[in-house]
Amino acid sequence: MPDLLVKAVESEKELEQFIKLPWTIYRNNPNWVPPLIAEQRKMLDPGHNPFFQHARAAYFLAVKDGEYLGRISAHVDDNSNKFHGEKCGFFGFFESVDDLNVAKALFTAKNQNAFPAGRTKGNNLP
Repeated sequence: MPDLLVKAVESEKELEQFIKLPWTIYRNNPNWVPPLIAEQRKMLDPGHNPFFQHARAAYFLAVKDGEYLGRISAHVDDNSNKFHGEKCGFFGFFESVDDLNVAKALFTAKNQNAFPAGRTKGNNLP
């Protein structure tokens, strides 16, 4: 996928794309139950979610030819790491069209750009 770009979410408009991407991916799935958009916004807003008092997150979108194809988030929870004596990172909000290249690109971007150096443990760290 030569024109595939994975970019960090840096604006409110991109955050809206991040939140609403599942509606595009699952639009034809009769079993998909969409989350409430307002709840998703609150969950990702450091001003409303106490998780961000001790944690950091970065969000990424996969884009090709102006079409959003996937998303992923990366998290570091300082309280959890301190409690467990670890340097651990996590991912979440993973959604992708049915394309292995998109999924690989999202996980690569998450691993290369979001986790601080020295993370030695986590779900899907290299």
